[in-house]
Amino acid sequence: MKTTNTTIIILVITSLFVSCTKDIDNWYNSYDDIYGNNSSNTPGNMDGSTGNLSDFNVAIDSTSLAEDETIPSDDKDYVENFKTTKNIEIKYSNSSVSVNGDVAGVSIQTNGADVTVTSTTEKVNYILSGSTTDGSFKMAESEDNKKFKLTLDGVSINNSDGPAINIQVGKRCYVVANNGTYNSFSDGTAYAESEEDQKGTFFSEGELLFSGKGHIKVNANAKAGIVSDDYIMIRPNTNIYVKATAGNGIKANDGIVSLSSYSGSSMGSGGFPSGGGWGF
Repeated sequence: MKTTNTTIIILVITSLFVSCTKDIDNWYNSYDDIYGNNSSNTPGNMDGSTGNLSDFNVAIDSTSLAEDETIPSDDKDYVENFKTTKNIEIKYSNSSVSVNGDVAGVSIQTNGADVTVTSTTEKVNYILSGSTTDGSFKMAESEDNKKFKLTLDGVSINNSDGPAINIQVGKRCYVVANNGTYNSFSDGTAYAESEEDQKGTFFSEGELLFSGKGHIKVNANAKAGIVSDDYIMIRPNTNIYVKATAGNGIKANDGIVSLSSYSGSSMGSGGFPSGGGWGF
């Protein structure tokens, strides 16, 4: 039985080492240490060498692909079945941030470009845009946590001492990368001390449900890349690339469901989670 499970895991991981669209080539080029300078390390031109994964250059196939998808009308994991009625726009600008939208039951605190949201209100869509080299987005736990939508509309967040996205709410988070947008998240090499779980650059206590036809890049330097203490679902046409030098690229306690063949993960230390769960 153990052999069968291992085989399934390997097949899932193998299907994920694909990316998308030719436009993303320049976006990936910032990872020179992944692509390397050896032009022979490209798909279809392998030399059959063996060794440790971290010793190889990994070439990303950015051929444009398209996937069809059927939306189940009764599945709560699909954002199409979650209708938001309230929008809050959060725009980062270097060391500051602006907030547009006043929703009853939602409190937003800012400190420089660090944003902390506390909400007891349903059907809220938080729209992130802009860029900061020292900021974050945090959804704090409240007395009555609600699931919510997090729309990525061309946002770039680097947090030098913690997660760029820190969701302390154990509810569904619908992460939607808007069509054609490029969104990036990164952290530093060490996190500030905290009594809360902070397990990766893009972290959530609840489900992370990725969709949309945009691009998401995560650069994890201290811990894992994308982490859920519940489960993660990645929908077709959603382009995700994770580089994690100190942990798993993508990790979840209860499972990783990839309905897409576009996602990719590269790990410096690599391996499966030593504390249980699923990851690669």
